[in-house]
Amino acid sequence: VPLASSIIQEITERERVPVLVGGTHYYVKSLIYGIGKKEVSQESKESVNARLDLIAEADLWSELSKVDPLMSEKLHPNDSRRIRRSLEVFWQTGKRHSEFVEVQNEKQVRDPNYDALFLWIDA
Repeated sequence: VPLASSIIQEITERERVPVLVGGTHYYVKSLIYGIGKKEVSQESKESVNARLDLIAEADLWSELSKVDPLMSEKLHPNDSRRIRRSLEVFWQTGKRHSEFVEVQNEKQVRDPNYDALFLWIDA
């Protein structure tokens, strides 16, 4: 995102219109709205992954419901990838994933980094 942001700035300074093609939805949102991941040390990532590995897949949702009930309500109990991610966010930052999502949603409404037109192709 930092490299893309600097290139967009350079293009707009030349009074041109940058066009972003491709990338994940999360990447585009990170770029346009400045929503990004907090940098986490490799040691912290490994510690969290080890902790997650100790929890049976069937118990992940229950663990999430204890630390972030709002996010657990949004996720299906079998969606282990997203459940694991929400637990990672909580254990790495000490903040509930649902809090990050709320801030992201508010920022999208109020404070984009760029004027943007989105065209999505869903195939």
